[in-house]
Amino acid sequence: MSRHALTAGLVLALALTAPLAWRHLRETPPAPPPPVSLTMTAPAGGFFGAGDDVLDAAVSPDGREVVFVATVDGVVSLWRRPLGSERAAPIPGTMGARYPAWSPDGGAVAFFADGGLHRVTLSDGSVRRVAAAPAPGGALWLDEGLLFVPDVTGPIRHLANEATVTNGAPTGTPVGTPVTLLREGDRGHVFPGAAGRHGRFLYVAVRDDGRREVRLVRPEGEIDLTQAAGHAVVAGDHLLFVRSSTLLAQAVGPDGRLTGRSVPVAVDVGTSAEGRAFFAAGDRLLLWAADAPRRHALEWRRPDGALVERIAEPGHYWQVRLAPDDRQAAVTVLDPLFRTLDILLVPTMRGLPTRLSLSLAADTHPVWAPDGSRVLFRSLQSGQPELYNRAVGATDAPEEPVLVSDLDESPTDWRGDTVLFQAPSARDTALWSARVPGGTPMPAGQGGFSRRDARLDPSGDWLAYTSDESGADEVYVERWPDGSGRLRVSLAGGRRPIWRRDGRGLLFLREGQLMQLDIALAGDAADASAPRAVEGVTGVRDFDVAHRTDRVLVLRPVEPSPAVSSGSTLGATLDWRAALAADAPP
Repeated sequence: MSRHALTAGLVLALALTAPLAWRHLRETPPAPPPPVSLTMTAPAGGFFGAGDDVLDAAVSPDGREVVFVATVDGVVSLWRRPLGSERAAPIPGTMGARYPAWSPDGGAVAFFADGGLHRVTLSDGSVRRVAAAPAPGGALWLDEGLLFVPDVTGPIRHLANEATVTNGAPTGTPVGTPVTLLREGDRGHVFPGAAGRHGRFLYVAVRDDGRREVRLVRPEGEIDLTQAAGHAVVAGDHLLFVRSSTLLAQAVGPDGRLTGRSVPVAVDVGTSAEGRAFFAAGDRLLLWAADAPRRHALEWRRPDGALVERIAEPGHYWQVRLAPDDRQAAVTVLDPLFRTLDILLVPTMRGLPTRLSLSLAADTHPVWAPDGSRVLFRSLQSGQPELYNRAVGATDAPEEPVLVSDLDESPTDWRGDTVLFQAPSARDTALWSARVPGGTPMPAGQGGFSRRDARLDPSGDWLAYTSDESGADEVYVERWPDGSGRLRVSLAGGRRPIWRRDGRGLLFLREGQLMQLDIALAGDAADASAPRAVEGVTGVRDFDVAHRTDRVLVLRPVEPSPAVSSGSTLGATLDWRAALAADAPP
């Protein structure tokens, strides 16, 4: 259905239902208006969501507007659409936004971007950073403040409405007050959701075995409600959740417990890799979308951005790391059957990809040994995140644990016998180092702010990394390992810095745009040029710099086929709860 049809349907529905308010209260209530199936079209030149997250949206408290994430001309931001309008408008200052959440009065929207939680006031467009959130997992805005997840390996946290910002972080405790407690076997709590009159809020507990449990928080205690593939919300008196790609609704009783049987509301509803289901709901309006994974291509690019060639077939790739001789790349790919991430070795010249990681658990963050003989990676095969490595080129080589600790390690670089890795904590994401195998992890650098994506220059004397010290993700360099000569080199956001092979420059990402700069290193001092965009290289998910040439290997989305659902339209139902009444037993 077109945008004109959507508007017409909404106007008609409102025209039919408005007179009901004038009817005498003692009359028998009329039957609810029938559900109206609609479609919602993405802004011109773009698509809903970002990357493979096809739908990331929120319905306003009064049900009259939708705020959603969209990618237009390669830029990810929030868009706002009144339901009676044919057009959506971008919300300035929200580049890179995800997980929007309306304020209770509908006057502001919270969102995550650049390693933090932000809020935008819709009346004047002002945007301010509210809290650090290095690994966000959703937010919910209640009358008494924001519930949010700054780190998916921790609890739900609360931040009062009056929290202020100082130097990019709220005064007092920058991550808020915990309002849930991880039980034994809980990996983390994510996606706080509305509970209506049935409790304070919902959340999803991610278990060590991968299960996701929906729990209701009430003043008198928590209730385990059900298992789901993604997040859940209460709309009216029904819990909405996804299981087996079906959006289900189940009645919630006065005590908050589920009653009756679940009823299908929509089918073929997708779920993101982070576990957020592709639906958004209000009391009247329901939006949903199917999985539409957008394939990415491995492209060799010159320093000026010119395309040299594509290697291998496009696929659902997430991370890439080149071997020291540039002859193959370790690539993280989504398994279509188990929906977990595995690591492939992809030849950069000719040949077929081979699988490196062997377990059914998620395997990510590949890093090559300095001599190219092994690949180090993060794996959940033991139930907890740990570092493993495996020899390259030996079909019977086992996966061997390299570092076992209580930290959630993700490796970023390997020099000599020392590995650099990042690990999230309750306050930030810290940089660590350890000798391998079997070394003791040691903190690397100053604490207080997140330090991620650390990479050493070719000489091993300088370190580049991402930090949120300024209130947003920016790229810094400093001497290694003493931290002297520290310099911020990005100006308007940046992450994932990688040194040029000659050590005289850096490349990094700014909202998917590949950036580059020149840098001069002398003693304990560094001097950098202004960053400049690499022409035509946008929408980059990940990249790596060649060791033997000036080329860059980038992961960029493949243009979707018009015949395939690509996020340009969403399914929508107005007065969706009427279908539940029709399905109820007599």
